Amino acid sequence: MSVKIGFKLCLSVMLFNICSAFAANTTLFGNSESVILSPGNITLEAKLDTGAESASLDATQIEEFEKDDQKWVSFKVPLRQAGKVVLIPIELPLEKYTYIKSRTGEMGDQKLTTFKRPTVKMFVCLGSEEKQVLVNLANRSHFTYSMILGRTTIMQFNGVVDPKLRNTQKPNCEKNAES
Repeated sequence: MSVKIGFKLCLSVMLFNICSAFAANTTLFGNSESVILSPGNITLEAKLDTGAESASLDATQIEEFEKDDQKWVSFKVPLRQAGKVVLIPIELPLEKYTYIKSRTGEMGDQKLTTFKRPTVKMFVCLGSEEKQVLVNLANRSHFTYSMILGRTTIMQFNGVVDPKLRNTQKPNCEKNAES
């Protein structure tokens, strides 16, 4: 078999596999999408970040406490509406801690810093699907997006991300009875 025919056959197989993946209920998302979080019925713009592993939400006044012999977390989600910031209070059971590694410093003398973040389960409505996902809580006020959805969450929604697109899906989920 010539190299040209082998290449064309390889390319055809690759295209077939890509098309098959899309046919298997894969949803195409843009690099940012509107989502609804529950509890709180919070609508915000989330960045879909394939470079991040986990989901992270902007939260302030994060406090851990005991309730019914279980660790819980209280926090407030800042929503920017009409030039004002509204704080939405939420209390949820603590699921675990997520450890985030970050590099600081110049190229020559980078230091690796690890941050411990409380992590809770929240319902996320993305497109027409609602999934319960693990979300770590952090001060993201200096970032453009209040929330990022990492690879784990994107895979839960069986999604792929096209970085050229934005807001391809409007959140349209039936309300969760617990929200």
